[in-house]
Parts: sequence; C-alpha cells; structure tokens
Amino acid sequence: MVKPSTANSIPEPEPDTELESSKLPNFETEPPGMSQLLRRMQEIENGYFNMCRVAAERYELEHNAARTLQRWARGYIVRRNLKDFNSHALFCQRIWRGYLGRCRYVEHLKDFNHKLRMEYFDRMATRIQRLWRGHLSRKHVHSFYARRRYLEEVARKNAETRAMLDEEFWRSLEQQKRSEEERARTRFGSTISQMHHLVSTFSQPGIFNSPYLEVSGGAPKVASLPIEEHLQRSARGALAKQRAGKKRRGKLPPATERPPASFFTKSGRLAPLKSGATTASPNLTLQASVPYKMVHDEMQFEELLGRSEILSMHPHQFVTTIQAPVPERHRHFQLPALKNDTEFMETHDILLRPAVDSLDARTTEVHPDATRPFLTQPGRQAYFQDTLNLQEEYLRGRAGVEQPAATD
Repeated sequence: MVKPSTANSIPEPEPDTELESSKLPNFETEPPGMSQLLRRMQEIENGYFNMCRVAAERYELEHNAARTLQRWARGYIVRRNLKDFNSHALFCQRIWRGYLGRCRYVEHLKDFNHKLRMEYFDRMATRIQRLWRGHLSRKHVHSFYARRRYLEEVARKNAETRAMLDEEFWRSLEQQKRSEEERARTRFGSTISQMHHLVSTFSQPGIFNSPYLEVSGGAPKVASLPIEEHLQRSARGALAKQRAGKKRRGKLPPATERPPASFFTKSGRLAPLKSGATTASPNLTLQASVPYKMVHDEMQFEELLGRSEILSMHPHQFVTTIQAPVPERHRHFQLPALKNDTEFMETHDILLRPAVDSLDARTTEVHPDATRPFLTQPGRQAYFQDTLNLQEEYLRGRAGVEQPAATD
C-alpha cells in the first residue's frame, strides 16, 4: 500500500515482499547464455510482469512526487528571478532618483544664487541712490545751516507759546477763582440779607454775638469779619435803599374816596381805607375776581346749548335702533349729529332711490326692509332724555341769574 503524500514531504513506497522474493537474473555476474535464458524464461517473464505491476501500482505516487519536485523547482526559479528583478529595479530607481535629486538641487541652487545676487544688487542700488539723493539735496535743494536755524526758531516759538499758554492758564485759573469767590460772596450776601432778624440789638444779643462764644473759640468769621458784622452791614444797606426809594417817590395825596367795589365779590365787607404809600393799587387783592370753575361751566353750557338746538331742529323724537327708522324725505335727509345742517344724499345706493320697482322680487323677499331708506347713522336713544332736560333747565336758570349780576 502507498501512504498519502503531504505538501512538505514526499511519500515513500513500502517494500514489496514479492519483488524481493523473486530472484531476477544478474547479468553482471553471470553472462547471459542461450541455454540459461531458455532455462530461466519463465522467471524472466514473471519478473517482467512483476516489475510492470509494481510500476503500475507506483505510478500515482511517482507522478505526485514528480509534480511536487517540479513545483518546488519552478517556485525556486520564479522567486530567484523575482528577487533578481526587484534588486535590478531598486538599483535603477535609486540611480534615477539620485539623478533627479541632483537636478533639483542644481535648480534650487541656481534660484537661490539668483535671488541672493538680486537682493545684493538691490541693496547696493538703494545705497547708491540714497547717497546720490543726499548729495543732490545737500548741494541743490536743502541747506543744512538754514535748516538748523529754522529748527532753532521753531524751538524758540514753541517755548514762547508754552510760556504764554502757561500764563493764560494761571490767569484763567485766577479768574475762575475770583468768579467763584464772587458767586460765593453774592450767595452769602443774599443769604445774609434774608437773616436780618438775627441782628443783635441793645436789649437782646443775636446768636452770632452770644457772650458764650468766647468760651467756644470766638465768634464765627467769614472773610476775616464776624458774621454779626455782615448782618449789620446788610441791614444798614437795606435800610438805606428803602429810605432812598421813599425820597424819590415823594408823598402821595391822601385817599378821599373808597376804592370801587369788585363786581365779582360774593360776600364780605370792604377793607378799611389805607394810604397810597402802603397800597400801590386798590384792586390788588388775593380774592379771585371770578369763580374758579366759571370758564369750565361756560364751556359746558355752550355745549349743552348746541345739543338743545340740535334737538329742537330734529323733526322726530329720539327712538331706539330696533324701531322704524326716519322715513325718507325726498331723497334728502339731514344727519341728526351734524350741527351745520349739511344735507347728505346717497346717490350710489339703490336702496335710497325712489324707484322701488327696480328691485326684483327676490331682493324684497330676502330683505323685507329694502324699500325703506338706509340710514348711515343710527338714531339716538331716548333713555336719558329726562336727565338731559333737567340739566338744561338748571343751566338756563343759572345763566339767567348770573347774567344780570355781571351787568350791574
């Protein structure tokens, strides 16, 4: 029997006992002869057939072994060739990449050298131009000494301007300080003039002239003067102004008649007669000349009069909106809310036209009020008519009472 072959090992045939038992002729030791061949013909035939049988039995094994050997040989040859090809390709690529790198390096080096030279030339040209412009400016355009004199003059002017500004600043500061002192002095004088009641008298010293101030450190001072002195000066100045005004005004003649009575006073008696020196005008009084709500009452009265005129001109009594509207008056009707009695006519509305025959039966059936005039404003309601009448009578009676009093 033959063992199955594996991928890594070649199966070996088992020893054949029948082949070993058969004795084949050895032609090397024993020279062949006709007689011997004839005697051993049967053995030769059996050996031949045994060899053919063994070859037939070992055909598949030997065939597989030969294929394995061929596969291994071809794989070895292919791998060796592939390795050679790879090494050759890598060598070629290395040579080509080295060549391309050297070419790029040469190009970059040329570019770098060109830029370096251009930058050097540009700087040298800039330096030459700067030197030439400086020489040209110093020789034909600007003068160094004139420029120095100009700068010195500018520095001197700046110093003068700065000194003038400093002087103006201190002057304005002093002016502002004096203005603040003047305003403070004015406010102090105004306040002192309203405190004349605190001036000390012979019988009663003031609060700023108290005998106990010496214990507390002395009298308070303002502008190196005691407040009591300021109060006395203010009082003397006010008294002098009052006396001067009386001298200029002179004496007025004595009053011989009573001042006219005011028409708007309701109660009370007249004040006693006074001299014209104490009273500038007899009509100057705190009592109101007219009632406080007189203007408002007159405006309300005028509005109610307008309403009453509208009511008097309205031909029908005020009714609710659910009742029948005002009938048509010859295609024209007056709006009750208009005070100027402006006539209004709807020419585009077919419901206000007298030609009722133009309305079809379907329209009159759906709208039974189509033949009636269409009002653009609902009528007023009569719910508050009694209240309006009472208010109107009250205002009319009040106006009749007040008007004669004003004409006397």
